[in-house]
Amino acid sequence: ATAKSAMTAADDAGGNIMAQPCRNDQGKNSPHIVTPTECKSEPPQPDAPAVAVTFNNNGVDAQDDCDEGLKPATTGGQGLWSLWTRNFKSPLLMLLDLVDNAVDAAMQPDETDFTGRVQIYRDLYEEGMPEQAYTTGLCIRNNAKFIAPLKEVLQLFISPKDDSGADSIGENGVGLKQSCAALGDLSFVLVKNGTGNFELGIIAKALQKKFGMFLPSFEFKEDARRSTIGQQKVDTFAEAIGEQILETFVKPQYKDVAECIAEYGRDRSGGNPSLARGIARLSKHFDEMDNKFSGNTHVFEVIINKMVHHGESPGAIPDDQDKHFADLAGVLQHEIPRRYLHLDDSFQFSVGKKVRTHFQLLVRAAG
Repeated sequence: ATAKSAMTAADDAGGNIMAQPCRNDQGKNSPHIVTPTECKSEPPQPDAPAVAVTFNNNGVDAQDDCDEGLKPATTGGQGLWSLWTRNFKSPLLMLLDLVDNAVDAAMQPDETDFTGRVQIYRDLYEEGMPEQAYTTGLCIRNNAKFIAPLKEVLQLFISPKDDSGADSIGENGVGLKQSCAALGDLSFVLVKNGTGNFELGIIAKALQKKFGMFLPSFEFKEDARRSTIGQQKVDTFAEAIGEQILETFVKPQYKDVAECIAEYGRDRSGGNPSLARGIARLSKHFDEMDNKFSGNTHVFEVIINKMVHHGESPGAIPDDQDKHFADLAGVLQHEIPRRYLHLDDSFQFSVGKKVRTHFQLLVRAAG
């Protein structure tokens, strides 16, 4: 079957995907979901996935300096998510927290051969003709000299900078998870982490349980580019990584995660969730990350699906995401130059589609 037909088959097989996460004895790097409570688990699938997979269950390993009789407190996922949504006064402050992360990672004052780049652009749902595309959310993409493995980035209340003594703004610590939760019920984190290594993380309200917080991450390899899958020749990177994503999320142990991706594939006309369209959209983001930042080995991107409305309480999702993005982008035109006065002229910052400027030039278009 072709890549397209295989992805179409995913929708036929997927339907309404729901499954409770179960514990197993294979440790936190198991392809099964691990939770703080005991429940029966399905045995591992006999066919190993053609992709390296890591599920970050945010568990706490026993430490040598702890009393043997002590056990760490568990974190209620639903309660913590609710708390995160109330920690900002406006979506602008939530968004600026993510922009701080991007600037922090892309700012390399001691690197003469590195130009920092941050792009803020609308996430488009494309169907039919180009003029039929519409906005479903917002994306922030940046380059970096180094990015910690995504399974570490998505740990709770742990920042890759904790032991580094760094005094930068807040590169992907607590703010990433908290801001994503406050801005919308579903976000994706995409990472190009060195040559041929790509990672996908999901920050979703639907994955949270009373007994635990779940922030899964998955690893994919570029070695499938222009390779043969079955009898079908895969000619593009988007198709190749799409096949890897499909192979992972049609497995029953990832039904909850697959449902989140299917929701990302739902069109605004009120149609059904589509795993195939969700995978196609994520694959395109990976492809653009690889091509538009081809000179960078480390790239980080956050996709916020269906942003909350500026000035209203979290959870109030506007029907017109196009206007919502334009409103936020207009505010950013004024806020960004004043907020990041420490950046030099070489830093490239853009807001809106196909608008790229040096930092000290005002962004002139909202996309």
